[in-house]
Amino acid sequence: RSGYLVDGFITSNPTHVFSSLVGKLREKNDLFNPLTHVCERSSDQSFFVNLDLIHGRFSSINDTCNELGSWVTFIQLDGPVSRIIKPPAAVISLLSQILNRIPSPPATLELTLQDSYGPESLVPLAALLLEYPIAYTVTSTSSQAILGGVPLDVYQCIVKHPAVSTHASTQQEDTSLIKFSCPSHLAASNSHLRPSRIVDKVSKRFLNRIQRLADVRMDIRYHVEGLDRIAL
Repeated sequence: RSGYLVDGFITSNPTHVFSSLVGKLREKNDLFNPLTHVCERSSDQSFFVNLDLIHGRFSSINDTCNELGSWVTFIQLDGPVSRIIKPPAAVISLLSQILNRIPSPPATLELTLQDSYGPESLVPLAALLLEYPIAYTVTSTSSQAILGGVPLDVYQCIVKHPAVSTHASTQQEDTSLIKFSCPSHLAASNSHLRPSRIVDKVSKRFLNRIQRLADVRMDIRYHVEGLDRIAL
């Protein structure tokens, strides 16, 4: 994946802590050279982003249009839940600003997004960084029941790999590569959102990357679920 959200713990100074971590990882191994910390101040969200993958996905206008047209589906949650044909202009503008600030080769340890952006651009931008095939768009996250009670197609891509710890009770472990959802009713009017199509698309997207690793395989799980609300 081109990005991961840091949501397992919090720190009082993410700028210093995560930038220092990126620096130490780069010192340990050149494989971490493309890694950088992206900080969104208004929500205190932090992402670890692979700049090489980001460049590969959005390095030119043609690449960006192809990526947003063939991989990502934008879904608006304000009013009737529906698919958006064109990506929100605010997202394209913000993505362009980020790409323009990335040096080549990457040397920066951190990119900070300014406070002036609202959820209408930040929420779908997070989906793009995390390489989700579904990107929700909203004008406000203050609602207490976003998609509350709406049946959702939930997808999770699991990577099965040899146990990392020598003290593990099993020889293999499961790691969640990506997990996302899509309102179930949209598949009726959008054939590319049918579960079988999404599972196939996700499999083709990540399988080539996974197959480069020894003793690793991938499993995509799907189920329908209704929640009180979803977190954005």
